Amino acid sequence: MKVTLQQVADYAKVSRRTVDRVVNNRGNVRPEVEQRVREALKELNYQPNKLASALAYSKNEKKVCIIYQKDGFSDFEAGADAERGMRDAIEELKDFGISVEVVCKNMREASEYAEEMEKMVKICGTDFGTQRGPFVNPDVFKEFYLPYYKKMNGWIHQHTEWKTLKHCCGGIFPILPLLIEGEFDAVNPVQCSAAGMDPQTLKDTYGKDILFWGGGVDTQKVLPFGTPEEVKDQVKERCEIFSKNGGYIFNTIHIIQANTPVKNIAAMIEAVKEFNGDK
Repeated sequence: MKVTLQQVADYAKVSRRTVDRVVNNRGNVRPEVEQRVREALKELNYQPNKLASALAYSKNEKKVCIIYQKDGFSDFEAGADAERGMRDAIEELKDFGISVEVVCKNMREASEYAEEMEKMVKICGTDFGTQRGPFVNPDVFKEFYLPYYKKMNGWIHQHTEWKTLKHCCGGIFPILPLLIEGEFDAVNPVQCSAAGMDPQTLKDTYGKDILFWGGGVDTQKVLPFGTPEEVKDQVKERCEIFSKNGGYIFNTIHIIQANTPVKNIAAMIEAVKEFNGDK
């Protein structure tokens, strides 16, 4: 069985992040700790994941700015947990050459702060769908959510060059026209495995009105449990459907799950490259 970074970390009594830094020579590790990690690597005969390393180093250094209104956010326990999670994620992204700056301002101040940025995406992550369809009545959505989204996105489009992205899991086909009315530019993750989310129907019905970001391969069944050939076939089929006349950014449906075969992840990447050709 292949030795994992976590097993090395447990053996050396350090964090997984520390082992990752040593393996990839990223520095910021005390000499005595680095020696202990390297001894653990040798003792356990650790073999690095070449694909993961290639993916990590294929990215140029990037800077991301997250802007949100903090007032009242941390007054709720869930809000505090979200902030802690965001801070942890920021630390992990540093290992991949991505620096994140968090700015707590209102929208007007935020636009002035980031006016020199070439592109900006405002992300909203409230889910409205389940595996079987939406869990909010469209009339309720119109009353409680649509006015806010129209006000927020309208202001952004009027005062900035930014594009807005709506994250919304599940079967949301009946909600999509309301997201479009709410002036969102893109929707993610495009859960084609949910009820009513047929790729061709989505593209034919709403492809001219909103950008689809995701839907590239099913992370519930095909990617984790299918063969590399099945993964390739689905990726190419989804790219063929969603990319027609533009308006598509490839991504998996949701994050890649634990224990997904590396060969399937490689097949996914290869399929996208084969589909794009020299584009």
